Amino acid sequence: MTTTSFFPFLNNEINETKLIENLVVMSSYAKFFWRTPQKYEVDIIFKENKEIFPLEIKYKETILGKGVKNLLRFCEKFNAEIAFMITKNKLGEEEFKLKNKKK
Repeated sequence: MTTTSFFPFLNNEINETKLIENLVVMSSYAKFFWRTPQKYEVDIIFKENKEIFPLEIKYKETILGKGVKNLLRFCEKFNAEIAFMITKNKLGEEEFKLKNKKK
């Protein structure tokens, strides 16, 4: 098992978002992520049976619309019906209408 415990001691300029992202990736035993040549990216892709679930880590105070954009792109491209995002201070659910879905 890998840990991020020593990271704050090794780096004087801690990027909290990157630290949390690394912690989640390591804790979840993530095996997949998604990145395109255009630099669209989703941090973690979980696969359960034949379904896929994207997870994006945006550990900051305010999440703008563009913060969700790559999750939506992924869902549209791979027909994923559920996506997750870890944020710093927001708890809840939001529903988005995808271009290729009637919902």
